[in-house]
Amino acid sequence: MINPVLFWRFVLRQLRSKELSVLCVAFILAVCAASCVLFFSFRLEQTLAQEASKLIAADLVVVSDQAGDEYQLIKKQVDAEPQLHSAQSATFQSMLMTDQGARLVRVIAVSDKFPLKGENRIQVSNKEQTGTFVPKNGQIWVDQQLASQLHLKEQQRVHVGDKELLVEATLLESAASGLELFNLLPTAMMNLSDLPQTGLVQEGSRIRYRLFITGPTAQLEQLKQTLMPNLPRGMKLETIDSARPEVQNTLVRANRFLGFATSLSVILSIVALSLTSTRYLSKHVRQVAIMRTLGSDSKQIFRLFLGLFVFIGLICSVLGTLLGFVAQEFLLFSLKRVFDSISISTFPIQGLTLAVLIPFVATILLLLLILPQIISLKNSSTLNVLRGDLPTQNKQLLSVFMFILVVVGSSAMQIGDLKLTAQFLAGVAVLFVVMSFVSILLLKLCKCVITSAYSFAWQGLADVARRPKLSLIQMVSLSVSLMALLTLTFVKNDLVDAWKQRIPDNAPNYFILGVQKDQTEALNQFFNEHNIPTVKLSAMTRARLVKVNQQEITENTYTEENAKRLAEREFNLSWGQTIPEHNQVVQGQFWSKDNADPAFSVEEGLVETLKLKLGDVLTFDIAGQEYQAPITNLRKLNWESMQVNFFVIGNGIWLEDAPASFIASFYLASEQTGFINQATEVFPNISFIDVGNIIREMQKIIDRLTYVVNAVFVLCLMASVIVLWASVLNTRDERLFDAALMRSLGAQNQQIRRRLFVELWALGAFSGLLAGLFALALEYFSASLLLDLEPKVNLLLLLVGIIAGVLCTTLSGYPILRNVLKVPPNQILNQR
Repeated sequence: MINPVLFWRFVLRQLRSKELSVLCVAFILAVCAASCVLFFSFRLEQTLAQEASKLIAADLVVVSDQAGDEYQLIKKQVDAEPQLHSAQSATFQSMLMTDQGARLVRVIAVSDKFPLKGENRIQVSNKEQTGTFVPKNGQIWVDQQLASQLHLKEQQRVHVGDKELLVEATLLESAASGLELFNLLPTAMMNLSDLPQTGLVQEGSRIRYRLFITGPTAQLEQLKQTLMPNLPRGMKLETIDSARPEVQNTLVRANRFLGFATSLSVILSIVALSLTSTRYLSKHVRQVAIMRTLGSDSKQIFRLFLGLFVFIGLICSVLGTLLGFVAQEFLLFSLKRVFDSISISTFPIQGLTLAVLIPFVATILLLLLILPQIISLKNSSTLNVLRGDLPTQNKQLLSVFMFILVVVGSSAMQIGDLKLTAQFLAGVAVLFVVMSFVSILLLKLCKCVITSAYSFAWQGLADVARRPKLSLIQMVSLSVSLMALLTLTFVKNDLVDAWKQRIPDNAPNYFILGVQKDQTEALNQFFNEHNIPTVKLSAMTRARLVKVNQQEITENTYTEENAKRLAEREFNLSWGQTIPEHNQVVQGQFWSKDNADPAFSVEEGLVETLKLKLGDVLTFDIAGQEYQAPITNLRKLNWESMQVNFFVIGNGIWLEDAPASFIASFYLASEQTGFINQATEVFPNISFIDVGNIIREMQKIIDRLTYVVNAVFVLCLMASVIVLWASVLNTRDERLFDAALMRSLGAQNQQIRRRLFVELWALGAFSGLLAGLFALALEYFSASLLLDLEPKVNLLLLLVGIIAGVLCTTLSGYPILRNVLKVPPNQILNQR
């Protein structure tokens, strides 16, 4: 046991140490960065999901092809939960009849509580209205395409089945626009209470029922876990993840951005912790020697230092956690002020558990990082300590292992994806190894260059080469710090710009469906007449996967819910002789233009879900005829491009006689919306689908996350400054001693000043060059692998890195010069 009085006196004395102050600041910053993003990610994920869920009008949707006992049982279960709210809809196809004619339409019958998320946008008396209202009993809303085709006016009477309804408004946008996006029919919306009077609900009617559900996340997750194993055939659950892959990809990339920024700040803080802890313990070798000579044994010394760092770890981690909580509250408050429309979610109950765990986990990580050095110090003999011997190689290797362990654990916790974490850390490891190797080469080159130098000032280069280990530590530390600064400015901006370019302002916001082969030329001519670029039409047909490698697909073929849902659905299958511009072959080879062999190209995610591979033979049923071919290549799709994407593409020559219509996407400026009405009148069979709402939602997510990532990168900036500070402190004593020794041997102040600045400038230039090179590499790696963006090369980073390195070393050297020139040499030499 340790004497409490002795322990507290020891702690109070150590707290006055400058090195320990730097260590505490670095540790608080690391905990603050990690806890801020962990707290923030809980709430931000919910907030962004809430925003994105407006596309499906709820958090969770139960979809069923009949309103039988199972459906009603789920509805009763939801209604029994006071914290859950529900609404209903029934979607079906029917003839809408007027005095001028009739038209097959998609009818959405909604309950009075619809929508639970998002808003409907309608036009009444040439004025737009937006809100959560729905058609009243006896009323119907028709979309622009239907109103144009049947020349419908407000207050005109129409019939849906046996029910007469009054056209009250034009439906511009439905709250559930993310569901059944590619519908070929014009749409009408009516009240669900009018549905029984239409006489259309009969046995065998093809009606899709939806139960929209919102509520707290915990209750929704519990409901999903209860329902998923017991869902009958013909029923499924939909969330924003399954409904719209474009939005989900944006959310995933946003979380990766956030995790990448946080991992960088935590790793930099750990580097600062490692540097400061090493310096702190090395400064206390004499104190340990004195304690040993006064009777303290190894166990007592170990307990004192271990207790000190447990105390510091708990206090600093609690403080860092509190600062992290305050920081995430500030970020969310700022986000709310910048984006008035966003609704911030409340702090989740899981966050309270996390707030308790973070200080303990952080303290354990600190002890793992510093324990090898404490063990090395307490095991040294008194004679070795007085001589200032360094730790043995085994203990140094143990320190390196612990450092790697802490970095891996913290990064995995922040990024949240083991594969991406492995890629990220592999890149960091390669970066440090290569950076050290290049630094060694520069030191050797420096040693060769200055052997014949006569200038006393240029002998500063000799000082760089004379202390290779110390110079290597400072160059690597300074390079990491400068690389972080460059990442925070140039690289971060490049990555954010590349992210934003994934959804450009002129991204296609309309899809054209149902174009027949003999209409393609007339359609493009119509586009030219209205000064709109012609569209690239792709063949599309409905196809069902019936066999894989001659084995029929049954309801028992797949057990995983997503795989089962994909296997049971009909695919939008296309064909052609060239790969779409926004697709990328990741495995295999796309067929040539003159190749007519049967072949399929499949999206890589579908291959993974359905457990397929290259060479597997797929059989699709297209209009009653089977088409069989092997998988010859896998493609990666850019969902956010809003271009036409297909899970499966076949050889165009082989499938050219298959029945098909054509599909395309195009951009239409807001002032040209009248073009849709004109096009509908000329081509009444063609559907024009507005996807602008999805694009706006994705752009909102990017804008908001850009603001957040900028704020989180401030933590990285603070961490990089701490690393820079720690690296300067680690070499300060050596430079003070060398300068004092030269003064005692007769060197003038001006000579010392020049020699020191040459050394600092050389270190700064080398470090800045390395920082620029690796910032370029980091930008390429982050863009291409981590964030799946188009990489770019910014050579300005090299020049900025060199200038920044020279400035940093110059500013850090000024306090050393001031002390050297003011303090008598014997005072510094005696301290040595």
